[in-house]
Amino acid sequence: MKNLLSILAVDVLGDSASEGWIHKLITVPIANNINLIVNLTFVILGLLSLLTAYRIYSNWQAGNSETIVSDISKWFLGMVLCLALISGLKAWVGLNPVPVSGVEFNFE
Repeated sequence: MKNLLSILAVDVLGDSASEGWIHKLITVPIANNINLIVNLTFVILGLLSLLTAYRIYSNWQAGNSETIVSDISKWFLGMVLCLALISGLKAWVGLNPVPVSGVEFNFE
């Protein structure tokens, strides 16, 4: 029980860097590989957009859908929103290179 309480204890107001298991196993690997994670997200987004475009195209050619224009506009706006959110998040993280946790993000 004592170990569980030490894992759940979080110093929200403290300014020292955490040396716990979350810092070692999650925060530092994500910070060191942030460029890889962003690129992986772009690849997954591209694959999902191709699959959705193929589904819209096959429904259009088969005449199964009455709302082709609506489906295309939802698909396009969804891709634009995802790209804007991912790029914005990357830029926002890049503005604060050394946060309170002491972890530096590597975009190289």
